[in-house]
Amino acid sequence: MYSTAIRLSIALILLGVIVACSGPSRRDATPAIVESPAPIVPTVPETVETQETPIVATVEPTATVTPTQIPMSTPTPRPSPTPTAVVPPSAIESALLAMLPVEGSLPSGWEIVSANPLRDRPTGSLLCGIEPFPGAPQKLGAVETEYQRLDSPSLSVIQELTAYRDPDAIAAMTWARESLDCRDWTDGDGSRIELSPFEESDFGDESIVADFSIMADASSRLHGRWYLIRRGGIIAQMAIVSDDEAAINESPDVVNAAVALLDPQRLAAATIDPAVQAALVGMMLHADDIGPGWLKRASGPNPDPAFAAYCGSPLFGAAGAPLGDSFAIFEQADTGWMVRQRLIALPSSELQPAMEGAAAALTCGEWVDADGVVYTLDQPQPSVGAAEGVTVQFHANRDGDERYGALSVTQTGAIMNVVVVTAPEPPSPDIVLAIIQRATDDIHGAG
Repeated sequence: MYSTAIRLSIALILLGVIVACSGPSRRDATPAIVESPAPIVPTVPETVETQETPIVATVEPTATVTPTQIPMSTPTPRPSPTPTAVVPPSAIESALLAMLPVEGSLPSGWEIVSANPLRDRPTGSLLCGIEPFPGAPQKLGAVETEYQRLDSPSLSVIQELTAYRDPDAIAAMTWARESLDCRDWTDGDGSRIELSPFEESDFGDESIVADFSIMADASSRLHGRWYLIRRGGIIAQMAIVSDDEAAINESPDVVNAAVALLDPQRLAAATIDPAVQAALVGMMLHADDIGPGWLKRASGPNPDPAFAAYCGSPLFGAAGAPLGDSFAIFEQADTGWMVRQRLIALPSSELQPAMEGAAAALTCGEWVDADGVVYTLDQPQPSVGAAEGVTVQFHANRDGDERYGALSVTQTGAIMNVVVVTAPEPPSPDIVLAIIQRATDDIHGAG
């Protein structure tokens, strides 16, 4: 984008050129009719009385002339048109398309012009005439949409969503803050663009915004506002354009509507590999692995929300989207004990950031979750056993209802294994270690 994002027209008009082709003309040769010559009739001389035998001329038969047939021309066959292959959206593109506004999610008076995957060209702005996010790892997917308000004054919005792994999205925002520092430039269409300094904004996890104006010629000026917004691993770029400068100030409503649709969890689910997910299910603990009287209460392909964050931060910090993510909950009803397990498969490049994130996320000492539960955490300790990781003891209190527990995060190959044990009284470290070891053994055994 951003000759694209700052297009001068509100609606994109597609001109189709239809070429009518016809095959070569067909000539049906009509054979010429050639008449046969009339037979030669000889002149017979008069009989001479002095001749005893009359002389009779012998007439040779005239040959029949057969007309020459002119061969008919054979028309040249027309080539069959080659159908254009339509590549369906990938899982990530489909997830991003589902995050784009629809007319029901926009303020009144707005309509959608188009929405499509964005392929085969660099995504992002060409602000300041430079390629976006140089050196950034390959994007996971990108889509683009255009929508407009037809009421007076009119507004046009071109929005692009690009999916990265979380660390790459954060790096892209850092690059934008440091590199997009020009004040004017001329784009590839010859339009002169003036850009105000970027300012911090409060959309999403982080965002910046700048005003711009476009001069296609001396008598034509458009006004715009450009937003760069990150939410998780999703970067939304929005260019809002109008010929009325005051109308640009009405843009926050439509920006809020668009940002509300960004869903990092939907993106994470789109990265799941079904084969990896199935393998994780086979590696999960079984109730009888834990001991007598244990039952599996719940399990599924999506993580339990309780595992989303500790100390108010994601458990795995800035690690990217997983290839597989499965959870299970077990309980021993007679004793009030509970075990929660989560298995996450990550790309090899994300394993170290994930472990570092887990260690950092468990060091707050005290934390209050969204349900009002107050957690008091001991200092994390290295895990004991075959798997590398950390374990932390904690105490939870909600209106006098106290629980004790231990949380362990270990790495086995490319799999992160999270085990949380809770009980009405502090669980024995030996029991916690035995459960963690059995979970590790199940992973090795399934592999």
